[in-house]
Formats: sequence, C-alpha cells, structure tokens
Amino acid sequence: VSRRCAEAVEALTKASFITATLRDSHQTPGAHSGQWMGGCRLASLVPARPEFAEYTLHRRLDIKVYPPKFRAFAQLYFGSGQEFNRAIRLFATRQGYTLSDQGLRRATRGKNEKGDYGTLWEGPLLDDPSGCNWTTEASIFEFLGLPFIPLEDRDNGIGVARLEAMARSQAATPSNEDCFIVAAETPKNASGKTSPLQRLARMEVERDRSIGLRVRRGGVETPLELEANATLWPVHRSS
Repeated sequence: VSRRCAEAVEALTKASFITATLRDSHQTPGAHSGQWMGGCRLASLVPARPEFAEYTLHRRLDIKVYPPKFRAFAQLYFGSGQEFNRAIRLFATRQGYTLSDQGLRRATRGKNEKGDYGTLWEGPLLDDPSGCNWTTEASIFEFLGLPFIPLEDRDNGIGVARLEAMARSQAATPSNEDCFIVAAETPKNASGKTSPLQRLARMEVERDRSIGLRVRRGGVETPLELEANATLWPVHRSS
C-alpha cells in the first residue's frame, strides 16, 4: 500500500501535476493505508494536455491507497457525501460500533475522567459475519440492519433519524429467507468440525408450555421440539 501510494505521487510530480505537498504519510509504520495531501494544477499538464490550459488555479488534492479488504469501507466513507457519511457513522455509534474508512469495531462511549464524552474502549476490526469479507458496501449496510441505499440516493437529506426509521422498518419486515434453528452453542458441520455462525436471520421464536418452539417464517409457523436446555441460534441455511 505504501509503495503504491509513493509510486502515484512520484508519477504525478514528474508530470508537474502536483505543485505542493501538505502531508505525506504513506511511509508511516503500521499504517493500513497510504495517504498524501497537497495541491495540484491542471494547466501544469500542458503541452501534453492542451485542453487544460484554461485551468490555471491550484486546487487541493488528496490521494489515499487502500488494500482490497478496505475497499468497500473507503468507498462508503469518501464517496457518500458529507451529510450521509456523518449520519451513517453516528448511526453505527448508536448501535455500539465505530465506522471508519477501514472497517467496523465494537466500541464503548461515555465520559472519561475529565468529564469529556468520547470513546472509552475500541475493539479490533470486526470480521464480516456473512462470510463475504466486506467485499461490497451492501455487506456493511446489512450488518448495520439497514436496507442498501444506492450512491445516487445518499445525498437526498438522509440523516441519522431517517436511517433509524429505515432500520426499524427493515427489522419489522418478515423475512422470506430459508432459515432454521440450530440447537447448540457451536454448530458442527458434516465433518464434525465447528463452523462459525453465518448471518443472523430475522425470525421470531416463541417458547410454549411444552418447551416446544414455533418458528415463524414469513407468517407461517412451524413447530419444533427441542430439549429444555438447548441454546438457540437463528442462522442462514448454508449450502
């Protein structure tokens, strides 16, 4: 990542496109991304690009290079517009997470010893429970319990209150997905090895007097008998 960022900055400098450097952190040890901030001028590319001759103003330019695993988070962070970006980060905070251009973390917020409100504890970057490895922005929305919002709709006055309303509506919508109940804390696959739980499915489980269970899928109830000490996990059916 650092090398790629350095190569991009070097190439643009040789082309006279970059005219000033404000910050260069692509060589920061342990950094998850390469970052450069500075100024540029399109007219500097003349005579190679004569159509840029009229663009003589110097403009601010930021260059950030990420590894593939952060691509969806970087796209969401920098490509969604300022208002939506703030709204979805605040929404994640209210759910007990911090959302950045590099991933999702569990976090605890409150007042510190000085009385200032902020993050008191922050965990490691979370893995994608769906098994998709955060390859798309949709996987981030799904994790947060939100319907996917296309890029072109994100600047239409969507604040955190509207996101919370969307999440409530999403949670109240019956799921038509094929789901089942696993009566164990650590489900095992056919080979006997413990397999990680996949996406939590939305389903309503009611315990009746006989310890039996009624699993409601899209409004259709299915009885299911389990032992009294069984631990229940709603998960997607794996194929």
